[in-house]
Amino acid sequence: MLIVIGFKNDEINTLKELDEVYPVSKSLLEMRLENIIEKRPKENYKMVEVRKIVIIHNIPRENIRRIIGTIRKRFGKEVIFATTTPTSLKWKIGELIRELMEEDAYFRNRKSSN
Repeated sequence: MLIVIGFKNDEINTLKELDEVYPVSKSLLEMRLENIIEKRPKENYKMVEVRKIVIIHNIPRENIRRIIGTIRKRFGKEVIFATTTPTSLKWKIGELIRELMEEDAYFRNRKSSN
C-alpha cells in the first residue's frame, strides 16, 4: 500500500498502477497512521498542501526500489519516501509529515554543505 500526501487527484490516479494507493486528506491529520491503514476511512479528498510524500506499507522489499524509481521518474527527486515502522504506525499522520519534512530538510542541508 502507498499512503500518499500532497498529490493532486490526477497524480494519484497515475500511482494506482504501482500498488494500492490511499491518499491522506486534510481531515485525517490527527489520526494515527495505523488507524488510517486499518480503517481506510472514506473521505472527500482535500489535498494536504505539503511536498509530495509517499509512505510505503507492507510492500515486499524487492518491489520498493522499482516503485521509488518509477515515482521519481514521474515526479522528480523532490518526493519524500518512507516505509512504515512499528514506531511510525503509532504516530498521528500530521506529526509524521512534520518529522519526515524536518528529516528531509536536514539531509538536504547537510548534502548541500558538503
